[in-house]
Amino acid sequence: MSAMTEEFVSALELFINECDAKEEYADWDYAERGHMAAYYQNDMLSFLLRLMGTDGVFSEQETDLLNETFGFRYRPDELEEIYETCESELGDDFDEHLEEDIRELYRMDENMGQMFMDLLLLICDIMAQSDGFVYSKEDEEIAKLHDIMSNI
Repeated sequence: MSAMTEEFVSALELFINECDAKEEYADWDYAERGHMAAYYQNDMLSFLLRLMGTDGVFSEQETDLLNETFGFRYRPDELEEIYETCESELGDDFDEHLEEDIRELYRMDENMGQMFMDLLLLICDIMAQSDGFVYSKEDEEIAKLHDIMSNI
């Protein structure tokens, strides 16, 4: 595991712990959304899946990174199938959803909002570099993420 990946895993663990603590006393609709940490990890994974799909190739390296950092056991073809199934849900509507979710997190706790944005940028950077080459479409997706975050 690279140093950047270890940094991400440690920071994600801290974020999950913060979510668990915040969920107990913050204005979080558990009945509708489930666990706060799982909700925000889903946002993160959805964006990562879209990032992985931008170049049309779900590489072994990208898949290994996803499995290693989140404890999954996917194969590249399984991730490609998941992506194809939900690709239409990962467009502009998802961008708006992600922006609103980050805004909500900031309203609850500014430090957690920043922590989540830092985590998302870090894992996207690691993912884009994981197969040894950063494609222009990956750069474009990360630029979209920066645009979303600049609105917050």
